Amino acid sequence: MRKKDICTREDILREQEILKHEPDMMNDVKHWVITHKEWKEWKSKHKQIKQEQKINKRQLEKTQQETQKIRCVETGEVYKNVKDVQKKTGLGCKIVWKACKDNLSSLVGGYHWEFVE
Repeated sequence: MRKKDICTREDILREQEILKHEPDMMNDVKHWVITHKEWKEWKSKHKQIKQEQKINKRQLEKTQQETQKIRCVETGEVYKNVKDVQKKTGLGCKIVWKACKDNLSSLVGGYHWEFVE
């Protein structure tokens, strides 16, 4: 095996940035060695898991946007979701959603917005 075909556990941990948070971990795994092919497979699988988590997070937020009621603080009018706000006021869904997440700190369309529980 050539030297560049080998990745050590230290390389993997550095990739994960675990060394920053837990430097003592290296004492146990200094001599663990894998081939370059195994490293590529592990990295590919890790990347796929991260993408799935990102997709799940987006799906959750989309579901919340479709079901979360929103109130205009100044007028007191309650809308069934951000799309309803967009239809009735012409304001963008993402901007209103972000304003609600900011807890009344930003104005959209001259109004404050909040989630209704």
